[in-house]
Amino acid sequence: MDRCTILLENCKSELKSAKVAPGLSLLIEAKKQKFLFDFGSNDDFLYNAKIMNINLNDLDFVAISESHFKHASGFTSFIDKCYPEN
Repeated sequence: MDRCTILLENCKSELKSAKVAPGLSLLIEAKKQKFLFDFGSNDDFLYNAKIMNINLNDLDFVAISESHFKHASGFTSFIDKCYPEN
């Protein structure tokens, strides 16, 4: 099943405990692949993934739409927390 999960966005979600911040982060699962599209402006997407019981350690790839802080600033936190051995 193809699915898109919003990990971070700049407006409140139905999940009241989810953090909100400028930017965007999406987990996309399609055609038996799982990838992260953008990282938001900080590491709040990691917190949101954790409270949604989403594992980000088994991604096939990641994509960053642009180098603007709202889309790319969480990348270093993602590497540090999800792939610390690298």
